[in-house]
Amino acid sequence: MKLRDRLKQNVIEPKKKGSAADFSSNTARELTINNAKIMKDYPSFNESRFKMEENHKVTVKIKSDQNLNIRSLESPSQDDKNALKKVDSIDFKVKLESTTNFRAPSNISSDKPSLPPNTDYFYYYCIMCKKKMTDLKSVIDHLKSTHSIKYQRMSIKHIDLEPEINDPNFYCQTCETIFPSKPSYRSHLSKIHYMRFRRYKRRRTVPDPNSPNHYCRACNYTYPSKETYHLHLKSAHEMELPSLYSRKNPNTFSDWTNPDFYCASCNFTYKSKNSFLGHYEKIHDIKSPRKLSTTFFPVPNDTKNYCKICNITYKHKSHYKEHCHHLHGITFERVFANPDATPDFSDPNNYCKTCDRKVDNIPVVDDPSFNCHACDKTLSSKGCFKKHLLAIHSIGELIQNDDDSLEPEIDNPNFYCCVCNWRYRSLSYYREHLRGTHRMVLPPLASCSSDSDSFPSSIDPDLYCHDCKLRYNSYKYYRRHCRVAHIKISDDAVKLATTSDFYCAKCNRYYSTKGSLKLHLKRFHNRIM
Repeated sequence: MKLRDRLKQNVIEPKKKGSAADFSSNTARELTINNAKIMKDYPSFNESRFKMEENHKVTVKIKSDQNLNIRSLESPSQDDKNALKKVDSIDFKVKLESTTNFRAPSNISSDKPSLPPNTDYFYYYCIMCKKKMTDLKSVIDHLKSTHSIKYQRMSIKHIDLEPEINDPNFYCQTCETIFPSKPSYRSHLSKIHYMRFRRYKRRRTVPDPNSPNHYCRACNYTYPSKETYHLHLKSAHEMELPSLYSRKNPNTFSDWTNPDFYCASCNFTYKSKNSFLGHYEKIHDIKSPRKLSTTFFPVPNDTKNYCKICNITYKHKSHYKEHCHHLHGITFERVFANPDATPDFSDPNNYCKTCDRKVDNIPVVDDPSFNCHACDKTLSSKGCFKKHLLAIHSIGELIQNDDDSLEPEIDNPNFYCCVCNWRYRSLSYYREHLRGTHRMVLPPLASCSSDSDSFPSSIDPDLYCHDCKLRYNSYKYYRRHCRVAHIKISDDAVKLATTSDFYCAKCNRYYSTKGSLKLHLKRFHNRIM
């Protein structure tokens, strides 16, 4: 109240003393002096926020007070108008000076958002497609529109604010949360805000790539080997280094068929074939035999079971055929000299009319090693050996059927023989039983219709082949039947993935890498990418 009365007295006093002319000359001088006295009497005027607000209220009150009665002056002259303008300018200057000198306390936060930090050390990204984004809002919109993922993080309160990644108190201003340590704070920024951090570039200290102790002076860490040290320099410090495996004999030709796994160009011997072939593929850019071009194929009916591409000789014909089928995509079809002729099981000369050849090697029934000399095949047990002799060579006791009208059903989906009252676990055992025990001539499975309209579905839930009218008890045997019996798959049946999805349309299944998709197509669909 004292401050207010003194200011009011300074302004009203000229009206009592004289005219408006005296007011114009004296008021400006007296207001300046009195304002200076007020500032002197209150040294903490610029330091206290609340006293400054009180001073503003007093100044505004004086100007709007009706008791000043300045308008009651009679016919003011031009000098009087100038004096009034000077008074207004003095009040304005006082207020402007006082507001500019005022400084808000540091603990009072501003309503304006803070400036974004330096984005050279981090960026926003999509967790699904790894695409870089500008801010969190664009990531949320991208997840919703592209991947149909709704963002459900309730901790974010100010989405327009960007967190300070180098905050010393580990405070996230977007979520209004303080974290106990820097790793937990960075983990929060990575999981909640989808931020990925770049490595800080160490410009002052440069590592020595030729350090004998594999010591990185920039990171103050010693690595166990030269390979790991060079890998660290390439990934962490982005240094371009020459290959460690430099050729000692660059003019010497490298032979990947060396039986001792010796590389003459590098003068080094490897322990295994896989490491030897991997070395040739990475250093000398020579692909291993399994990854060679498919323009060359092995001879399907090679008598020595020798694969000239892989330089491998197999002991059994079945193993050689399996190798050619899985690795080279070759399908073997049984060729008969007289496919319409029926073999005579009681022929004394062991002559087969269908194959037009004589079987010289007669199996020994009591062979202790269960080896069939005619087929060059060793069975696992005595029971399997007897079944093989009975089914393939018709050696053994034939089961007599009491009811002549009752015959086994060839296309039984459950592999059940109604004559013997026995159910077999797979189609191959069931057909072997029909050929050997009941002397039935069965058509080959490859003669099934391969029409695209009746092609069996590889994902049938009932494991039933509509083309062959067969039912299987496991998904493994059903898929193997589709792969072997229906080998002629149309080009539209399997769609090769040309994008990064690695999707098999036939099986309705996604794969993580292109290599796994290629292996799947080769094994289950007989397709080579």
